[in-house]
Amino acid sequence: MKALLDAENPRALRTALRKQGIRITEHREDNDSGANKKKGVSGRTEIDLKKYFDKISVADLALVTRQMSTLLRSGITLINTLGAIVDQVESEKLKRIFSEVKTAVNEGSSLAEALSHYPDTFGQLYVSMVRAGEASGALDTVLLRLADFTEAQAKLRDQVTSAMLNPAIMLGEGSIIMIILNVLVIARIT
Repeated sequence: MKALLDAENPRALRTALRKQGIRITEHREDNDSGANKKKGVSGRTEIDLKKYFDKISVADLALVTRQMSTLLRSGITLINTLGAIVDQVESEKLKRIFSEVKTAVNEGSSLAEALSHYPDTFGQLYVSMVRAGEASGALDTVLLRLADFTEAQAKLRDQVTSAMLNPAIMLGEGSIIMIILNVLVIARIT
């Protein structure tokens, strides 16, 4: 998703977006004519909002967790595992998060502490399980169990969604039929 925003300069754009809770990582200025520059008006700045509203699916999180478990189980260090995850993951938001987690772990933070900075992605249970896995020395086993749990959670969510879809469709159809009956049939009878 892209959006055009007018701002006097890149600093004003960042300030305006920060107030809205959006962190800008890159922008591009559109300098459409020299007349605007003479007037002191900056060109339009285009930003890609898809990066900021992109939700990480539970299935993606389960896949990444399983990959981390497999890499750790095969004897690869945590830093190299996080680097491999950054290289392999397709979601830009997840790639950015794991890149920042890798940096934090590389600077001396524990994995659980680094993950706790992203509560929207990694819930309290996830972070607590990782913390317990680090403390016990069985992080690969804990990540494998977390992957199983997360996949089961995604499957349950899909089942609930599909179970609720049919009644919602029937309710919508029934409402439309009632409106048509009230507007057309009852109006003609009265």
